[in-house]
Amino acid sequence: MSSRAPACARRASPMRADSCSSVRAAVDSTARLWSDKQAIYRNSRLWIVGASTWIVDQLEQSLLAIHPISRIPNGIDTRIFSPRNRSESRKKLGLPESAPVVGGLARSGALAHPWKGGKQALDALAVLRRRFPDLTYLNLGGEGDPGADWIRHAATDSQEEMAGWLSAVDVLLYPSIA
Repeated sequence: MSSRAPACARRASPMRADSCSSVRAAVDSTARLWSDKQAIYRNSRLWIVGASTWIVDQLEQSLLAIHPISRIPNGIDTRIFSPRNRSESRKKLGLPESAPVVGGLARSGALAHPWKGGKQALDALAVLRRRFPDLTYLNLGGEGDPGADWIRHAATDSQEEMAGWLSAVDVLLYPSIA
């Protein structure tokens, strides 16, 4: 078969090149799905909400732009989550006063879940530890054996406690990939 034959004809030897268009029509439903979505959205009464300016900008450039779009940011209680004394927060956790502390945050800990970027966090922390050997990683939400003496776990359901722990870190590392 010629190298100029369509890819579908080259991959499936029993198929002839002239049958590719029917295969493509049966498999590629992009145009139909786009048309269906437009009809559904056009005939729906929607009010679209985005949590960030970026997502609202994306929505305003999409086929959903025919509907009202608002931004409602994720809420945070600033009476609880406000700056605290770093030294006191570190002392409560038994963290070194002057060493760099990097924190990660996720239910079950950022290191335990592949979608939270645990591998990427460990790779980045390995690079940082070469430059800052006394660096500590505070795995907020993590439980169990940390696996290394420079990794500390701290888990709670208390927002008050979590706010204090966040005050103990110098940098929050959030490598979430999903």
